[in-house]
Amino acid sequence: MFDNYYIESHKEELFKNGFIRFESPIDLDKIKEMGFFTPIKSGVIYVDYTISITGSGFLAQIQDVTEHKKANESLKKSQIQLKEIVGSITDGFFSLDKHWCFIYINSRAANNIGQKPENLIGKNLWDEFTRIIGTEHELAYRKAMENREFQQFEISGVLTNRCYDISVYPSAEGISVYWKDITERKKAEEELNEIRDNLELKVQERTAELKYQAEMLSQVNDAIIVIDNNYKVTYWNQGAENLYGFKSDEMVGKPLSYSHSYEWLTPDGEEEAYHLLETKGYWRGENIHIKNNGEKIYVEVLTTMLKDDKGNPEGMLAIIRDITARKQAEESLKIAISNVKKHATELEIIIGSIADGVVIQNKNGDIIQINDVAKRYYESLELDSKGNIKERVEKYTWFYSDGTPVTAENVPIARALRGKAVKDADLYLESLSGVKWITASAIPLYDENGKLFGGVLTFNDVTERKKAEEHIRKYTEDISNERQRLYGMLETLPVMICLLTEDHHVKFANRTFRERFGEAHGRHCYEYLFGFNEPCHWCQAYQVLETGKPHSWELETHDGFVIDVYNMPFTDVDGSPLILEMEIDVTEQKLNERKLQKVLIDLKRSNEELEQFAYVSSHDLQEPLRTIASFTQLLERRYKGKFDSDANEFMDYIVEAAVRMKEQIEGLLEYSRVGTKGEDFLPVNLNEILNQTTKTLYTSIEESNAKINVDKLPTVTGDASQLQRIFQNLISNAIKFRKQEEPLKINICANRDIYNDEYVFSIEDNGIGIEEQYSERIFTIFQRLHTREEYKGTGIGLSIVKRIIERHGGRVWVESEFGKGSVFYFTLPS
Repeated sequence: MFDNYYIESHKEELFKNGFIRFESPIDLDKIKEMGFFTPIKSGVIYVDYTISITGSGFLAQIQDVTEHKKANESLKKSQIQLKEIVGSITDGFFSLDKHWCFIYINSRAANNIGQKPENLIGKNLWDEFTRIIGTEHELAYRKAMENREFQQFEISGVLTNRCYDISVYPSAEGISVYWKDITERKKAEEELNEIRDNLELKVQERTAELKYQAEMLSQVNDAIIVIDNNYKVTYWNQGAENLYGFKSDEMVGKPLSYSHSYEWLTPDGEEEAYHLLETKGYWRGENIHIKNNGEKIYVEVLTTMLKDDKGNPEGMLAIIRDITARKQAEESLKIAISNVKKHATELEIIIGSIADGVVIQNKNGDIIQINDVAKRYYESLELDSKGNIKERVEKYTWFYSDGTPVTAENVPIARALRGKAVKDADLYLESLSGVKWITASAIPLYDENGKLFGGVLTFNDVTERKKAEEHIRKYTEDISNERQRLYGMLETLPVMICLLTEDHHVKFANRTFRERFGEAHGRHCYEYLFGFNEPCHWCQAYQVLETGKPHSWELETHDGFVIDVYNMPFTDVDGSPLILEMEIDVTEQKLNERKLQKVLIDLKRSNEELEQFAYVSSHDLQEPLRTIASFTQLLERRYKGKFDSDANEFMDYIVEAAVRMKEQIEGLLEYSRVGTKGEDFLPVNLNEILNQTTKTLYTSIEESNAKINVDKLPTVTGDASQLQRIFQNLISNAIKFRKQEEPLKINICANRDIYNDEYVFSIEDNGIGIEEQYSERIFTIFQRLHTREEYKGTGIGLSIVKRIIERHGGRVWVESEFGKGSVFYFTLPS
């Protein structure tokens, strides 16, 4: 069977729908030449094939329609039938000859202009309707007549106060004009547009519920595409994948032109579309899309401008339906109507090619004509033989869009058979498989005498469109709610926070930000903050969109304020990239830092001068002090015993004071050299330093019978000789201030403080301890807690320890209980 070229070419449709119907020519002379069999006739015949799949194979019905195509016997009857049907179409239609005279006009068109059809046949258009001269009517009609070009336009308020979609087709005899009343559709579109103005339709996966909704959208047969202001795709559903052949992950982030280009049906179509988008926020129309493989398709497009909360455009949503088949059907219908007197039998083919279901019934409810689409709908809509929806309450109930149940007598075709027209009735049912929607229209049919003889029912399934609209509404509502929760949280924060878009607009500014800079009103950030006409060359905020990492920087404004700026990449609830900017006014802090820096510089200079003074003073004092001590000791050796006892005692005081003063000057000199004469910092193993220290103090340790316990010590960076001096002074103090009645124990350990990135050292002893009120005083130079007769020393050792530790970036303190011992702590950077 599939050897036949025409059957083979329809094989895919056959297996998809279960049946096919088509017509093809057969050249009998070629069959005779090939020797298959010898036909009785010769020439070309036309055969009508109807093939369906049955349980056991295929059922093929083949009919010779050659004579049927050529027959003229029933032409008059067919013309009358065609005239009745065309006259009953809900849209207005009329034909003009080349002299602008009416050759046909249906009842709807005549009623629209307040005339009767029979009064206009043969009359001149321009004589009868002078009001349309100079309007878009005249321009379109003359273009179609003179240039033989199809024209389409919308107009209102010229002949009536309603709005019409006018299509003008050139024909062999003149032109044919269709008037489609779109007043109600326009009102509905305007209402829908008002609802959609506040919706943001960038579909992204955000939450589990939103993912589910996005998945539902992806199943819609129509292509649903969302683009941003740069015409880059942000959403691409399954319908778009099927229509253009690109997967979602191939298109998201790419320009829309990557998948197809446009070809407008009229020269000013593109300009008109963008004008409507700018003024009304939406455009609905038809154009041609050229896929990247070169294939051209006709599409019906509903494009809606997306706006943010401030009313600024942030992209567009397009719902696209492939109407190539419908266009081809319309072209067939146009040709058929232009040759209405010669090809009346083509009416059945035309009706069969319409994408909507069409049923023509007589006044008794008997079906006169029905297309294949309607036949398939019968099963889902449960129509009876008269085309009425069956009342099966146990299974479902039909409702109007406002929720009112539809009674049997109010079914659209039933009303038409009573002489009442029904236009675009939205109906839905609640079946076991879910809610289903249709849009149905029905009109009564009258003969030439005005007698009702039947009706026409047209309907199409809009369930998927309704689902898409509902999911879009719910999704957009969820996005809006989530965004408001985010904004509400940011609004309460005490720091300045704003959200910036990729194109430098301020999408949101919290209360603290507005109090500082005023209202943003969706302006550019550089205009809003600084009054500039272009982005700031020194701005660092947009680095985060390139790196994807947070960034902080400092901004000094022209009026002297200093602001710490923190920028972080941020994703909006609808998936679009934003910059979260947090600003903290640190002007006062910076002023204080500068003042402090100046004080520190002055203090450093003062310290350096004091250190130099101490060094010079102690160094220069050593020589005269050495002379006093030497000569006093010389006097003591030569003349001791030659003076009275008072003189000898005085001489002892002088020698003792000179020695003590020499020790203090040497201590002061050592103290001053800590900051000026130290070595460079290098890695130092403190275990080795402690070993050297215990060797140096070996005699003292042995004499005091001290036991020193040492944990493993770390390696730090510092001046080795000064670090050794820390341990030497602290261990020496522990030995000096030990208890005589019990053995001395010294514990040395170190712990890592990860939080502060430093080591904490402790040297613990069981000595005499320190009273709490003296815990700070002991680190002051020349401060002593005991007399020299009790404990020898200059009172400078702990001062040197503190100075060394501070030079290394650490700190020192003591915790002690009098009579129970002390623990000296100090820190060094790790």
